[in-house]
Amino acid sequence: MKKSAVNILFGTLALSALLLSSCGRSAPNGKDSQPQGNETIAVQTETVDLSGESERNDTARVSDSASANEAEAAATETAPVKPGISEETSEKTDSGILIVYFSHTGKTKPVAEYIQGLVGGDLVRLEPANPYPEGYSAALDPAKQEQRENARPKIKNTIEHFDSYKTVYLGYPIWWGTVPMLVNTFLESYDFSGKTVVPFATSGGTGISQSIQDIRSEVPDADVKDGLLVKSNKDIIPWLRKLGLYE
Repeated sequence: MKKSAVNILFGTLALSALLLSSCGRSAPNGKDSQPQGNETIAVQTETVDLSGESERNDTARVSDSASANEAEAAATETAPVKPGISEETSEKTDSGILIVYFSHTGKTKPVAEYIQGLVGGDLVRLEPANPYPEGYSAALDPAKQEQRENARPKIKNTIEHFDSYKTVYLGYPIWWGTVPMLVNTFLESYDFSGKTVVPFATSGGTGISQSIQDIRSEVPDADVKDGLLVKSNKDIIPWLRKLGLYE
């Protein structure tokens, strides 16, 4: 009887130990290990997904920015350039002022540009259809021949909307005491009736008075002002003020 009771007691203790061991392995600290593993996997997956989305968004922003830059560059490259009335003026103004000049050696050109800076208007350089030989001395003989023949050498370029100009500043070098014959061609090519003509010239020594007389003979219906033989740009503003053309 006592032996049976002892056996039952030992059996009960063994079974309890086995149950406690099993519980300790499957649920340490009272928590299930399987859900913890699933939670870790879920967090890792979420992190990867967010990282991928961030990269896609960054790529999209870079792509949009690049597209905008390309579009701006394309618009700049294809933007039309407004045509002007000559190679030296990009757009006709509404000032009613034209500065036109002939400059063979380049001495008259900066004077014309200086005057434009003072009074505004459009700037046009007269270009002979048959260019003169380069250099001052080389051009003297053909210029003298044109003067003897009272020739009218052709001008390569034309002036658009000439009727819209009220005041024409006319610049030229003095050749053989007067205007180059190319200037006469210009004066006879357009209607100067009612316009104001303001001559200015460059010269190595000859005066301007004969050229002014010749211009007045060519355009009798225009108001041809007293011209200036430019020796220095500092003389230009006093001259324009005296004519009432600059304040």
